[in-house]
Amino acid sequence: MDISTDQVEPPLAPDAMPEAPSNPPSRFSRLRHSKLIRLALGLGVLAAVVAALAFAVLRILGPSERFSTLTLPYVQDFTDVDPKKWFISDGVWSIREEMLAQAANLSTPASIYAPGTIAEEQPYHLSSYITLAKSTQQAGINFNAQYSDMTEQQHQVYIARRMEDVSQASSDAADAASPMELVAGYTGDDGEFVKQVSVPFDLDSETYRLDLYVLGNTYTVQLNGQTMIERRPLFFPNGLVGYYTVGPARFDTLKITTAETNEPGDQVYVSDFDQQPAGAGWVPFSGEWEIAEGELVQANPAVQDAGIGYEGSAFEEYVVQATFQHLIGVQHGVPLSTQ
Repeated sequence: MDISTDQVEPPLAPDAMPEAPSNPPSRFSRLRHSKLIRLALGLGVLAAVVAALAFAVLRILGPSERFSTLTLPYVQDFTDVDPKKWFISDGVWSIREEMLAQAANLSTPASIYAPGTIAEEQPYHLSSYITLAKSTQQAGINFNAQYSDMTEQQHQVYIARRMEDVSQASSDAADAASPMELVAGYTGDDGEFVKQVSVPFDLDSETYRLDLYVLGNTYTVQLNGQTMIERRPLFFPNGLVGYYTVGPARFDTLKITTAETNEPGDQVYVSDFDQQPAGAGWVPFSGEWEIAEGELVQANPAVQDAGIGYEGSAFEEYVVQATFQHLIGVQHGVPLSTQ
């Protein structure tokens, strides 16, 4: 047998072994990497959408002016104001005929707040005119609203048209016949409105004047110059003020002034005649009556027995004080107990 003379190569040492070719990435790892990229892109898009929505909400709900303390006296006659610069909580708010209007015929509350707060512990007097539409259910004033939970921490006073079932359920015949009521209260811990007082009244007119006195730890309310709600307790300190409505309504001439701690005192009715007579509860029955420079004027000298009366609840044990200026004619005065 021939023995081969070829040399057999010795095995390679471990460190001299050739490197095994690297395996290509599996289909599973490529798929996982692709999913991570898509997830990162999706999160980025979601963050951009959330940021855009937050910016839009702030533009709608927040004022574009700097939030600050209101300087008193504060007067807003709505001749040149942008409602978008106020805090808006639902509703369609705009300026119409130099009045602030909420135009949507909603069955849910709509509110708007002036972009400023009333100084802490500042007694104040707020007055405004409110014009109801035929479909208005409620309209009035928000006050002492706490930023930024205004609708859940605030007081309200509003004029309401009474529902038929509420009127019929009243045990008092006079109250049952009253189509209107003045309601005041606050929002409780659960965010629901808590009624403190409800005062029925008969005058169902288009326009009313509402006066609010915040004095220390209580508040008092006048409707068309007549004190209707007295010294009710406050549950929230000074804050934002604004308007509230269920259904369409218009608001005019918002005035906020410093109030003396004894206002309105024992006065059951007061008027400064700064709006047309019908807007303050006065009803002419003859003559041509108008408001001129803060005075109630009968302008037609040819009218005999011209007269105008304040329509409201009956007054008892009262003193009348009025100032007259005789322009032309024979006589003038104050008729009492007119039926």
